[in-house]
Amino acid sequence: DTFLVTDYLGSCKTRGLTGTSLARRVSAMKRFYRYLKGEGELKSNPVEKVEQPRRYDSFPDYLDPEEGEQLLNQPDVETCTGRRDRAVIELLYGSGLRVSELTGLRAADVHWVRNELHVTGKGSKERIVPLGRESRKWMKKYADTVRPEFLEGSTVESFFVGRNGNPLSRERVWQIVRSHARSAGLNDVSPHTLRHSFATHLLKNGADIR
Repeated sequence: DTFLVTDYLGSCKTRGLTGTSLARRVSAMKRFYRYLKGEGELKSNPVEKVEQPRRYDSFPDYLDPEEGEQLLNQPDVETCTGRRDRAVIELLYGSGLRVSELTGLRAADVHWVRNELHVTGKGSKERIVPLGRESRKWMKKYADTVRPEFLEGSTVESFFVGRNGNPLSRERVWQIVRSHARSAGLNDVSPHTLRHSFATHLLKNGADIR
């Protein structure tokens, strides 16, 4: 299944394979499984949804649940910035959003009653993303107690904003994640690490990749 594929690639990375070598293996496996599916040997292609790691020096790591909890507990939620940062990390880790999807999220895209987000992803494709309990909790706290203070009466569509009232940039989100990761004693953690962790934990617990 897909988890076995990602586990295999993770072991390749541990053995020192570069991102280029990992990308070649992903491509080869995709062709092989596409052939097996075409021959009727398989009903689905477990490599179909595995991202090519060509943009990375190595296959991205993921956090174990304990490390994830350490990271989530770093922001000082007694402060406005801390509650904002907790909401950002909760959403990246709890929903598997890309940085561009998070920074592009508008206040109107958050549907509290239905517990879902309307997200615009790659190629301007829209999809509905379920909002987990903890993500919703911290996003609501941010929306009720932080966002209005940061905006100071101004009108901004973006859901996540900085102290100056401007939308959070991709660079700022990376800084938020890396800063709190360092505080937790975790190295080389990026927003993509959280996205990969989200997918890995779902697969390990029996979720359908689709």
